[in-house]
Amino acid sequence: MPEIKKLRYVKDHIDTFEERDHNDHVDNWKAEIDILVGAGVTGDLLDSLKSVVNQMRYVKYKDDYYSEDHNRFVEAFSYLLQIFESIGLAGDVMDQFRSLVNQMRKIHAGEFYHDELHNLFAEAWDLVITLNGMIVKMPPAMTQIFTEDWGFGGLERMGKVFHEDWGYQEPPAMTQVFKEEWSG
Repeated sequence: MPEIKKLRYVKDHIDTFEERDHNDHVDNWKAEIDILVGAGVTGDLLDSLKSVVNQMRYVKYKDDYYSEDHNRFVEAFSYLLQIFESIGLAGDVMDQFRSLVNQMRKIHAGEFYHDELHNLFAEAWDLVITLNGMIVKMPPAMTQIFTEDWGFGGLERMGKVFHEDWGYQEPPAMTQVFKEEWSG
């Protein structure tokens, strides 16, 4: 399972920008996409989040940090908040996450990048780790499997196999899968 890294907290005039401050952030977004997909999350919001994440870049020593880099993180957190709300996450941690995301703001070219902007991201990722644990994996659709067992003399048997893995939610729509097995 993909893992969310903890970002370091920084202080103005003490800490300097390091590659990992940005690159761990990008890694986290890629991992978060995998976590959401693995939990069965789909839809336009996830597609929008994927689009933003695909525009994120990794930096190396002496690369400039652009306002677009920061603004993509802000936009991604906005989509993540909407996704969490759409799947019904609630509670104190969700309220804290919502508050943090609402405090995030985009910056303009040439604007100073202060510690509170980065630390909002670091604190939000700490909460995302908890919120990811609250996501209930969506159960797969009930599958009706038809099996065919073919021997040298032709079709020997055909049977239905039902598979249900509903967890604690209503059963989703039914799908049909056809499978052939050859023996002999």
